[in-house]
Amino acid sequence: MRILTITLLLLTIPAALSADEDVAQNLVPDAVENVAEDVEQNAPEVGDEAVKDDGGGIHPLLVVGCIVTFVLTVIFLYEKARRAAVLERTRHLESAAKELGLSVQSEGDSALEKELSSFPLFGHQRGSELRNLIVADTPDVSVLIFDYKYEVRRDGPSKHVWQTVVAVQSAELQIPTFHLYPEGAFSKIGSALGGQDIDFNDHPKFSNAFVLKSETENETREFLDLTLLDFFADHPDITFEARPGTFLYFRSQKQIEPNAKALRKFMDEGLQAFRAVSDRGTE
Repeated sequence: MRILTITLLLLTIPAALSADEDVAQNLVPDAVENVAEDVEQNAPEVGDEAVKDDGGGIHPLLVVGCIVTFVLTVIFLYEKARRAAVLERTRHLESAAKELGLSVQSEGDSALEKELSSFPLFGHQRGSELRNLIVADTPDVSVLIFDYKYEVRRDGPSKHVWQTVVAVQSAELQIPTFHLYPEGAFSKIGSALGGQDIDFNDHPKFSNAFVLKSETENETREFLDLTLLDFFADHPDITFEARPGTFLYFRSQKQIEPNAKALRKFMDEGLQAFRAVSDRGTE
């Protein structure tokens, strides 16, 4: 019975880590302590026989207990190290933002997440988290940079995906709704969005580089003139998600380095995209 309990405990801990990291942080050390106490309290009950099997070897229960304790300890230490790395990144970003005269909201902004919820990036419901929000406002445009995490699960253990995103908001962004992804990298996401990949026969470099989806194909075709197609073709590794008044610009599963130079460069990329799109979209 005790072996069954320990085995079930071993199976439930990784699931708890994926489902709720805060709960798991408390659960893992408690589980390690409980298993250790269980082994310690029950081993002396029958003297030496508690740690030996009938052949004089080590009792299987003790072996299982040691393995479980080891595995849970490794999980706990890994989770602790991961959290420390997240906090360390926030500290470096705070220092970088300060150099640029900006500040960081380490816990993100729930109102912003709700505002951006219609974008495909925010369609992932499991384990999503917006952190390290940096806002740079001008009279005409608002540039928001943040780290965004979500959980994916494909034919195996779940995986946490992080990327740094720039969101640009402006009344000047008279832009149709469309989603642009590197060719081949987002086949499953593309399928979820529905519709056919929109190609431009007169611009094979763009069409070979990207999957383009839109709710209004004719409007999107008219909007993406040769200049914009050239701009995107020169950035074949980016993802671009657009709605009237707002767009997201990021590289899937890529975070910028937490220093002022990288932060400035990424911010400039977002503004460059804004100029390219707003110049085309302004009548």
